[in-house]
Amino acid sequence: MCKKFILNFIFVLQIFNLADAQEVMPLVESDTTQPKQATIVLYRPYNMVASAVSLKLYVNGQLTAKLKNNTYYVLEVPAGSYDISARMETEPHVLINAEAGKTYYIKCAINMGVWSGRPQLDLIDPTFAKEEIEKGTLQQILSTSDLFKTYKNRISFHMGGGKGFESFEVFKTTDNETVTLSTGGGFNFGIQYGNRISKNFDLAFEMLYQISSLSINLKNGSGTFSRGVFTVTPSLVIPDKNESMNWRIGAGPGVYFGGTMKIDGSQIPGGRNFTFKYKSAVGFHANFIWDIMLGEASSIFLGLKYYNVTYKFSSSEGGVVPIDRKLKEPNGSGLDFLVGLSIYF
Repeated sequence: MCKKFILNFIFVLQIFNLADAQEVMPLVESDTTQPKQATIVLYRPYNMVASAVSLKLYVNGQLTAKLKNNTYYVLEVPAGSYDISARMETEPHVLINAEAGKTYYIKCAINMGVWSGRPQLDLIDPTFAKEEIEKGTLQQILSTSDLFKTYKNRISFHMGGGKGFESFEVFKTTDNETVTLSTGGGFNFGIQYGNRISKNFDLAFEMLYQISSLSINLKNGSGTFSRGVFTVTPSLVIPDKNESMNWRIGAGPGVYFGGTMKIDGSQIPGGRNFTFKYKSAVGFHANFIWDIMLGEASSIFLGLKYYNVTYKFSSSEGGVVPIDRKLKEPNGSGLDFLVGLSIYF
C-alpha cells in the first residue's frame, strides 16, 4: 500500500509541474512590427528636350542617382527629412518629410535653358505617377556603378576665323582700292586631343590648318597664305558649381610649318605667278575656351586664341625673290575665334 501511495504522489506531482510549465511558456505572436523604411521613386519620362543628357540627382547634398531619358530609380530610405535636388543652369529642390511605409514619387525633367538645361523636379500624386511610369514603359535603373564615372580624355573638332596683325599690299583694283594679304588670321579648322589630368588642370595637343586670302575677292587674281600648326596647351580649368560648364585658360608653344604664299596675277597686266615657301617656326599662343556641357560625354565650346609667330623665307617658285621685310620675314601673329564640339571618353 505504501508503494501504491508513493506512485500516486509522483503522478500528482508531475501534473502540477506540467501546469507550471504551461504557465511560464511564452506565446508565439505574429510579427506586427511597423515598417521602418520609406520609398522614394525618382522618375524621368521621355522628352525630346535634352534627351541625350543624364540628370544627376542629389539627396541631402550627396550624389545618389543619374537618370537617363525614360528611366526611374527606386530609393529605400529611413523615415526622416530629405532634400532632393539637381544642379545644372538652375538648382531646384524638393523637400520630403518621409514617413515609414509610404512611397513618394518625384518627376524629373530637363527644360531648355540659356547656356545649358534647366532641371525641373515635382512631387507627384502616387496614382498619377504609377500610371505615367507604366504607360511610358520606363526602364528601372538597378545599378549605380557608373554614378561617379569620370571622362578624362576628349577629342575635339573645331573651326573658326580670325584676323592677322600684319598684311601687305598685293594688288590695286581699277577703283584704286588696295588689295592686301595677311600672313595671320583667315579661316582655320583643327582636331585636338585633350586629357583632364585633374579637376583644375588640362593638357591638350592640337593639329590645325590655317589659310588666309585676299582682303578683296578678284575675278582676275588670287592670293593665299597657308600653314599647318601643332600646339601643346596646358590649361587651368575653372568649373562652375553645377558642372554644366567650365572655362579653360591656357598658353603654350607651337610649331608653325609648311608656310606657303601663292600669288596668281597672271591675268592682270604686268602681273606674275609666284610661290614663296617659309621655314618652320616656333611660336607662342594663349587661349580662352568656354565649354558648355551637352551631356556627360559631349560639349560645345567657344573660344579666343592669340598666337605670336614670325616666319623666315626659305625658297621661291616663279623667278621672284622677296625684298620687302613683310615678305622675307612675315609676322604670322593674329587673333582667332573658335567654335567646336568635344567628345569625352
